[in-house]
Amino acid sequence: MPSIRSGSEGEPPAKASGAARTPGLTARPDFWLADHIAGLRGRANLSDQQRRFMVLADKVGRSGDEEREFNALASAQRSEEEHGKPPEVNPDTPLAPVDRDDELLRSAELLVLAGLLDGRTGLPVWDRAELLGALLTLAATREDSDARATWKRVGGALLGAAGRRRSRG
Repeated sequence: MPSIRSGSEGEPPAKASGAARTPGLTARPDFWLADHIAGLRGRANLSDQQRRFMVLADKVGRSGDEEREFNALASAQRSEEEHGKPPEVNPDTPLAPVDRDDELLRSAELLVLAGLLDGRTGLPVWDRAELLGALLTLAATREDSDARATWKRVGGALLGAAGRRRSRG
């Protein structure tokens, strides 16, 4: 991969005049990044990754974590553009905040389907301590339990029915 520094060793990077800069510490203008951001602004359908990238691109004063995330997203999108496929994803890396939020919402939807959360207000139907106690008992159930096999069968049927209702409605 070519170096992102301009000039020869020991020379400072070239100064840019207002152009988008390469994510990171160099001061070299990165015209790919500016073109990529402009191209994404003109698109109607963006992936979740591209939407998160645009949120971070527009944010003034990104934190260190946000800067690292922006750099990773920019690198992945550039790689995908150059090589025609997304880079390999390591399953051991933690989910991005957006993905984590989506998974938390899906878990809450399960509680609504089970009748444990009010779908309109999001409040528990049971007393919170009672609900937590029941969930702790559920979590302590052995993986090879007959009860878990039954729960999986019943839950799968309900999820299938909910999916069919959603696709029709």
